[in-house]
Amino acid sequence: MGEVNGSKAERILSVPVVAALLTLLPWRGRLRGVARAVGAGVAVLVALVASGSVGMFFAPSALFLVLEALPLGWAPRPPAN
Repeated sequence: MGEVNGSKAERILSVPVVAALLTLLPWRGRLRGVARAVGAGVAVLVALVASGSVGMFFAPSALFLVLEALPLGWAPRPPAN
């Protein structure tokens, strides 16, 4: 890909990947929700902006990041000590 589109395209396409990876870090407290919301927002934004070309490949991950970021209350909670 770098030979055809250059390294700029690789850097741009790595943004949603890095945003998704940031949601996996062990954030504490309120920062966990913020990191998940930011990761989901970036993924959705990239999927929408690039929907004419590669955005369709980011759409499933964006959907799952949005579902993961929603506080639905059905996710298992760690036991309280």
